[in-house]
Amino acid sequence: MVIAIKGDAMYSVQWARRGPASAERLAPDSAALASRLEALMTGLRLCPVVPGEAEPYPSCTGG
Repeated sequence: MVIAIKGDAMYSVQWARRGPASAERLAPDSAALASRLEALMTGLRLCPVVPGEAEPYPSCTGG
């Protein structure tokens, strides 16, 4: 799954599931994809860049 967000800059959120190799095409796990997408959308926040601010970026985390 890849999500692209464009504003003043371009961002991408990527997620992949890994597993053993398969000779057959695997069906997507819609329930797992839907729950992961929901988690990303409820916890995703883009914050402005604050010059000189270092991790954990208090202006974005509210701390």
